[in-house]
Amino acid sequence: MSGRTPRPVLIIQHFSAGHAGLFAEWLERRGLESEVICLGDGAAVPAPADLDRWAALCLMGGPQHVYEEQPWIRDELALLRAAVDADVPIVAHCLGAQLVSAACGCSVSRAAQAEVGWHPVHRSDQPLAEQWLGGLPQTLHVFQWHEDSFERPVDAIPLLSGEHCPEQAYVLGRTLAMQFHIEITSAMVQDWLRIGADRLPPPGPTVQSAAVIRAATTSRLPASARVAERLYDHWFGHWA
Repeated sequence: MSGRTPRPVLIIQHFSAGHAGLFAEWLERRGLESEVICLGDGAAVPAPADLDRWAALCLMGGPQHVYEEQPWIRDELALLRAAVDADVPIVAHCLGAQLVSAACGCSVSRAAQAEVGWHPVHRSDQPLAEQWLGGLPQTLHVFQWHEDSFERPVDAIPLLSGEHCPEQAYVLGRTLAMQFHIEITSAMVQDWLRIGADRLPPPGPTVQSAAVIRAATTSRLPASARVAERLYDHWFGHWA
């Protein structure tokens, strides 16, 4: 496909500060249109019957938990189940990836340890991982901020894993699901540290202090942005 897609990409935010960051910039460079809804601001989850309005779905992160009893969570899981069944392209970040797994019938639960800050993830030995990540280092440092972890759907192929949270990224058909925040920008990190100060766990092996995160963002973000470009490009190549 060349030029502009006739349908926009639907970006689903789960809280007002959880915007699309580098993904939105990538869409603009590609000349792709987008539509943004923020469920955290009270927007309604689209009905599965309306999926053909969009070329693809982009799911962002958020402070919520999949296992919370909230009507919008049930509605979003129904939307995602329909999207996966219809092979609608999906790119999912953090909470978004957990929702995709849950929509596929997998468990999402509290992780043994929260992960916050810049942490290493490692490429799997699957041939598909080489296709998606070939030419990049075997170990990548990505930005994490999550308390939960997900199971990988049975037919999904792992791309990346972590020491403390094993499931970090997988591909399922035309879906790319990532536990980490590859969309992050420097401004988003600063904003999240400000508004999430009371949610930041005490520093430890898997949780960095705000000062460490700020310093690491300066050095880690350029490489992370290159990884984001690579992943988004490869995802786009599966449905363009």
